[in-house]
Amino acid sequence: MKDKIKKAILPNTYKSEESQELYAEQVRLLYENSPTSLAATVINALIMGLILWKVLSHSIIISWVICNILLTLARYVLVYRYRSSSPNTYEIRLWSNLFIIGIVLSGIIWGASAIFLFPHQSIAHQALLAFVLGGMSAGSLATNSALITAFFSYTIPSLLPITIRFLYIGGDIHIAMGAMTLLFLISILVSAKRMNSTIKNTLWLQFENRDLLKSVTLEKENADRINKELKSEITERAKIEESLRLEENRLNVLIKLSQMNQASVNEITSFSLEEAVRLTGSKIGYLAFVNEDETVLTMHAWSKTTMEQCSITDKPIEYLLEKTGLWGEAIRQRKPVITNDYNSSPLKNGYPDGHVQISRHMNIPVFDGERIVAVTGVGNKGDEYNESDVRQLILLMQGMWRHLQRNQTELELKETNTQLENAITKANQLAIEAESASIAKSRFLATMSHEIRTPMNGVIGFTDMLLDTGLNEDQVDYAKTIKRSG
Repeated sequence: MKDKIKKAILPNTYKSEESQELYAEQVRLLYENSPTSLAATVINALIMGLILWKVLSHSIIISWVICNILLTLARYVLVYRYRSSSPNTYEIRLWSNLFIIGIVLSGIIWGASAIFLFPHQSIAHQALLAFVLGGMSAGSLATNSALITAFFSYTIPSLLPITIRFLYIGGDIHIAMGAMTLLFLISILVSAKRMNSTIKNTLWLQFENRDLLKSVTLEKENADRINKELKSEITERAKIEESLRLEENRLNVLIKLSQMNQASVNEITSFSLEEAVRLTGSKIGYLAFVNEDETVLTMHAWSKTTMEQCSITDKPIEYLLEKTGLWGEAIRQRKPVITNDYNSSPLKNGYPDGHVQISRHMNIPVFDGERIVAVTGVGNKGDEYNESDVRQLILLMQGMWRHLQRNQTELELKETNTQLENAITKANQLAIEAESASIAKSRFLATMSHEIRTPMNGVIGFTDMLLDTGLNEDQVDYAKTIKRSG
């Protein structure tokens, strides 16, 4: 994408950069093919020296071979330095110039063989010399035509001297040899030009394919990223929908639970346990109550599937917390415990023969303030339990406990009202009885007062009569006392 924008905004700059990259690739091919040509140069120089050893001066041959070998070593060092440095596009011009200098010198040394190693007396050796120079040039076509300047820099100085030498000597044979050498030079230059064009076109195609591959890769990455985002969005939406569905189901359960006002404790707990198993996608479930000091668990209910799968006949009801295994951890840790790999859990104590097989397990403590009043567990869900399952189970079982408390409170209030009504009724009855007793008492006192007053009137009358008689002072005093008392 960046390359496309760059082409549209700065076409000349982009073209220049592509040309530099092409040139760098051509130079890389030169250095990559050089080791083979360098080895061939040394071998051919030694062969030429051996063949001409008997017809030319040894010192000239040795000097020419040494020059060739030293130059070849220098060029090999250049190739080694190039491969070690890994030059960038902007440094490639220097390496290109160094290579061309080396190959020009090599061409000159080989071309000098037409002057210093030319066997005047042996046409066969002359033909061999021309053959070797032509072969070296043909080999250069394969190794140096990636950069046409490099090929020309070697081929022209290596073949042109012997061509001129043949034509200068004259004679039918030498003119024919010179003409053929010249024709070979021209044809090989044309071939090099075509091969260079082919190499450049191939490199251009490689660049285009690379850019195309990069573009396709980028588009694929974008498509993968978009697909990943879409999958993530779909997954997230599915999670949200599942969460909403669970919330709706849980609310419906709580509504049904709130309407079970006349239900018994067993009915409420059984309903809540079955719904807990359903909401969490589990296969089994249980509910146990905890005593006040949280040391004993009393198993209260199992889900229907648990009862169907369990073949234990005498199921224990009460369990000491200290002897429980994994299912007691929710109380010991005072938090929900999820075990998605039951068999590898170090907390399990195992279970007796006939017990339901467990693969996954999750249980929670049910709190009443700071005290744990119950523990609820579910198990064998198809996939792993998660925090959403914990949340659903906590909300449902806390709702169950509040409903049990409300029902218990209402029951206690109802009993209290009944006792109060009975007390009021009894109090009213006692009040009526007290009023009846008061009336009876009044009647009794009135009757008794009348019965007592009647004789007392006679006593008082006789006392008045007695006072009118002649009594002494003590008698009068006694009589008045009797009258006052009456």
